[in-house]
This record gives sequence, structure tokens and C-alpha cells, in this order.
Amino acid sequence: MIQDDSTINQDLELSGDEWSLTGIDWRYFSSIAKPTIVSQSNEVENQDDTEDCQPTQSTSRTLCQATKRGTLVDFLDEFEGLAHHRRTILLDQRGHGESTNSGNLNDYCLDVLVDDLISFIETLKLPPVDILGHSLGGMVVMRAILKRPELFRSMVLMDTSAQALQMGAKLSDRLIKKIQNDGVQVLVDYVDQTNPSVEVQNGNDRLGESEHLDRIRTKLVQMDSQAFFGLRDELGMQQGVLSQLSQVIVPTTILVGAADRPFRIASEKMANEIGGSKLVVVSDAAHSPQYENRDAWYDALQIHFESMNT
Repeated sequence: MIQDDSTINQDLELSGDEWSLTGIDWRYFSSIAKPTIVSQSNEVENQDDTEDCQPTQSTSRTLCQATKRGTLVDFLDEFEGLAHHRRTILLDQRGHGESTNSGNLNDYCLDVLVDDLISFIETLKLPPVDILGHSLGGMVVMRAILKRPELFRSMVLMDTSAQALQMGAKLSDRLIKKIQNDGVQVLVDYVDQTNPSVEVQNGNDRLGESEHLDRIRTKLVQMDSQAFFGLRDELGMQQGVLSQLSQVIVPTTILVGAADRPFRIASEKMANEIGGSKLVVVSDAAHSPQYENRDAWYDALQIHFESMNT
């Protein structure tokens, strides 16, 4: 694995940074940067965010993590271990976490999120990055690589799909009205914590039941209700890119929890399309392998990074 808990440097400082683009403020963590504000003119006002980041230095390669329909809090525990081996940036997409909630339904679609990610990489003047995309984040990442492959060195897709998803039961008019009036946090009452699968319980046990519920509550409270509606529709009606994945030329690892059944088939399909890609099924894990089976998740990432150096 990348690093045992006992050897993690507890003195590592994580910098919470922001940048603005067309009125959207993004919140992200960088393992080397001091707080940085990037203006709408895309000029970096504090150049510390680009220090020690030369394209010719493999130790300076950047791992960007575009998170799922949640916030960067889902990866904060794992961030420190990754940051001891390479520069790591972890960011919230618009409408999530502490990034801007615009309240505009039209702001929340895959095309906009793809352009956001590309602008983020260009704004920080990053060399080609290794990028991990989880769930919704994976859908954004694969489209960004298809659109601007020169910005990326490698890709890890985790519990995601290149095709539209079955979104389950239609939301009732009463629930839609309640979300519109009171925010996405009303869904806390609908989170079923009874009889979780063994794999999901693994994650709950690692985090602790209270922390697990607090994270769910925090993510829902911070999420823009328009992001919830817009992206839910997008996930179910998106134009798939599976047939285009044969164009991907960067080294790719596809991770999926063994018990994440809706994404097992999707992951196999992506692996069949992306030449030379490696499919890793993480045992004892469902949709969040990073804490349901942390050691296996770290091991898979370590193998991915080592392959970049051979």
C-alpha cells in the first residue's frame, strides 16, 4: 500500500484554496500550495501553487481527484497518504461542498463540469496530471480526457459509467417540493441505514457511525438543490461516450467495488473499450472503496503509479 496509518506524517498541512471563474468559486485542497485566489481573468495571483511542479519531475506529478456527488470530505482521510508521495489536489465540483452554489439549473450538466475541470487545470498551469474520477467525477474525467487529452498523463476511473444510469424510482412531487423549499438536506431522513451490506458496513466501521452520518449530512446540506435536480437528470439521460473510449491513449486503471453491482458491468464495458486499461475489482468494497477497503484501494493506486515509472 502507499503508506500505513502509523507512518503518515501528522504534521502535514493541508491548504484550503479557492479560485474564481465566471462567478464560480471553487474550493480545493492542495498538498503544497498556500491559499491561492485566481481571478476571473485567470491570472494566478499567488504563484506558490505552481512550485515544485515541473513536467520533467515524476515526483511532482499531480493527482487530481474529481469527487462524486458529494464533497472532497469523502477523500480527506486518504489525502494525506497520497500527498506524501506526490503532489495531490482534491477539489469540489460546482454545487458541491464549499464551491459556489449558483442556484441555476442550467449550470449543472456534464458539459459544464468538463469545461470547469479543464479550466481548473489550465488556470493552475499544471503539467499533464494523473487524475482520479469517482462516480459522477469519473463521467466528467473521461469526457475531459476525450476533449483535451494533452492535459492528462493517466486516468483512474472509480465506480463510474460511460453510459446513462438507471436512476430508480421517480421522485414524488411532494419530495421535489420539499427539496426546493428546504434544500437537499431533507434527504437525510430518507437515508436507509438499516441492514447495510457487509461492504458498506466496512466503511461505516472505519469511519465510525457518527462520522459516517455527519459526512452524509454535511454533503447534503452543502449541495445546491439545483445541482441535485440537474445532475440527477443528467445521469439518467446523458449521451454516453462508451464507443468513444477507444480513443483514450493515456494509461488507465478502472477500479470498482466488488459489491457495486450497477457499476461492475459498466466497468467491464469501459475496460473492453480502453486499450491497455487494467480493471481492478476491489474485494470487500461497494461504491466507496477508498474507505470500505482502504488497503486494497491504496495498493491498486500504487500499482497504477508504479506503471507510470516503467
